[in-house]
Amino acid sequence: MVPTMWSESVVGGVRVLACDQRLTCSDRVEQAVIDLERRIEAAPGLAWVIDGHGVEVITSEAIAVLIRVLRKCLLANGQVALARPQPLVRSVVQTLRLHRLLPVHEDVAAAVAALSEVRP
Repeated sequence: MVPTMWSESVVGGVRVLACDQRLTCSDRVEQAVIDLERRIEAAPGLAWVIDGHGVEVITSEAIAVLIRVLRKCLLANGQVALARPQPLVRSVVQTLRLHRLLPVHEDVAAAVAALSEVRP
């Protein structure tokens, strides 16, 4: 098994991925997002919450991978939301208008509730 940087739990039928470490440098962020992609690609049709509390920076490469993951999920009728992003990450998501595809929530509970409301 490939080591992962994310722990996974299921809350109300929604899979929650939380980064197990603080990510403060670009290389680690890119590695984490590629790991995230692998986890979500295994079941893109599900509802996923990314707990972004530990991610302090985001790179253009990480954004490209994230957009790829979002597209795959949407094509498979899946959903992805971001919870607890750090201020810099929230600002980048909003500036790039990614929040239209990746809803941003203050906490994991709010993200899970939002995704649970729209699941069939």
